[in-house]
Amino acid sequence: MFVEKCPRSAGLRDNNGRAFLHVAVEKNKVNTVCYACSWRRPLLAWILNMQDRKGNTALHLAVKDGNVVMFRVLFGNKHVNLSLTNAEGRTPRDIAQYNIRPSFHDVSDPEDSIHKVLKLARAARGVSRQDHFDENYDNVHGLKSDDYETKELEMLKDSTQSQSIGSVLIATVTFGAMFALPGGYRADDHDHGGTPTLAGTYAFHAFMVANTLAFIGSTIATLGFIFAGSAKFSLVRRKRHFRGATAYLGHSIMALTIAFALSVYTVLSPVAQKTAILISVMSPSVVLYYYGDFWVKAAYGRN
Repeated sequence: MFVEKCPRSAGLRDNNGRAFLHVAVEKNKVNTVCYACSWRRPLLAWILNMQDRKGNTALHLAVKDGNVVMFRVLFGNKHVNLSLTNAEGRTPRDIAQYNIRPSFHDVSDPEDSIHKVLKLARAARGVSRQDHFDENYDNVHGLKSDDYETKELEMLKDSTQSQSIGSVLIATVTFGAMFALPGGYRADDHDHGGTPTLAGTYAFHAFMVANTLAFIGSTIATLGFIFAGSAKFSLVRRKRHFRGATAYLGHSIMALTIAFALSVYTVLSPVAQKTAILISVMSPSVVLYYYGDFWVKAAYGRN
């Protein structure tokens, strides 16, 4: 209400040259930033690109903190300049690239997501030469330190051990499911005795395919994690195996979820179709959680 009565008060600064928008971003006050960026309040558009004594705008600070929600709010306002440089000559895109870890980072990490969005939006980079940028990047992340490779090996070891448990569990479950099929088997005195009772139905065949894909994906992931943890391979090869195994693990989780939903539907649909449909609709929640960051990135928009 006060800002609406006295809009010029929004430009008041502290000793560091920060306006209220800078402070709101640093304190993670999403509602305040949403208020300033609302299209219904165009009178506040002039403060969106205000720079503090270090030349940082609110967008610089949001990118520096890797705050996806705050970045999304600012990015969604067309009045926000994506290419302003701060006192160090860095644009938000430069800062986002500096924040990306040199290894063992996921494509869905906030830093990686923010950098991709700024790149797609054609946000400019700073005036620094590429060789200077690379040198500063190495210094920021300590790539030239003597113990960096040791730290990478330790991270690789911990990550491999934890994720290999998941891939082994999925492989075990899917292997067992192949011999404990939904609906059981026909009696030996029946025609085609010993064959699956539900064979011939669409849902059953779809279950078999999904379960097979889950088994193959989890087995490949397990092999990849074994290679990633093997000391006889170079660090580069071990990291490559780890990335591939992680991708196959994600695919096997998706296939396992589909196989579960299909097996339940196959068994229940003849007697309780509504329950079978409900369980089938609920099952993808696992996949939605696993790929949750995708929906955050998909929600990016610029008015």
